[in-house]
Amino acid sequence: MQNNRYNFNNWLKEDNTNIALVMIKEKGAAVAMNKEGALLYRLSQDEPFETSKSFKAISKVFTNLIGREVVLIDKPKVDENDIPLSLYVEAQELKMIVDEKLEPHTNEEFMEEANGLYSLNKYKPSHYMQLEPKPNYPYSNEIHAISALIDHLSNNDPQRAQHIINWLAYFRYYVANAQRFPKHF
Repeated sequence: MQNNRYNFNNWLKEDNTNIALVMIKEKGAAVAMNKEGALLYRLSQDEPFETSKSFKAISKVFTNLIGREVVLIDKPKVDENDIPLSLYVEAQELKMIVDEKLEPHTNEEFMEEANGLYSLNKYKPSHYMQLEPKPNYPYSNEIHAISALIDHLSNNDPQRAQHIINWLAYFRYYVANAQRFPKHF
């Protein structure tokens, strides 16, 4: 059985200990770096990634988002005792994105490639593709997304849902047998 849970926003490295990055993730935002050294960022997983080479501008955006000063890639501000005054993110703490791919058979947004590099998966499954199967429902693994869509289209009315299923079956029958019924198609 395939895992329907898509791993959105998996941009943090496994060994991450950076407080700023954790706070950014908690807000639903994301940041990574591409092979040109620009930052890929977004403020919500529903948004596409934007690209910017202005580390200071993106630092201000994330500072505003989390309510604490964030310094991305640049040197952190320090007090007279060399104690950092801001949360600091170093380049090596970000995933390096070398490619963008459309991979519908992968359940991750950031896919690990060779040498610790990553690809950004442009595929995003729909809400219906991520629903859990209904227990004790025949063929639930195969048709759950379709049945959920039909339930939604019929406003969860079983009689209307049955009507839609019958209509689809009728249509499917004639499409499969189109050579026998050429005048209808």
